Amino acid sequence: MAATFDRSERAVLEEGYRRDRERITSERDAKVAKARGAHPG
Repeated sequence: MAATFDRSERAVLEEGYRRDRERITSERDAKVAKARGAHPG
């Protein structure tokens, strides 16, 4: 991403990165809750 100079392209890449991070975090939290025997949500 450091090599991307176009602001609009960089914004698109950052948005995709943010969504991926949120999805991965959510999946991780659900797995931890399941392992602990709690209901996710």
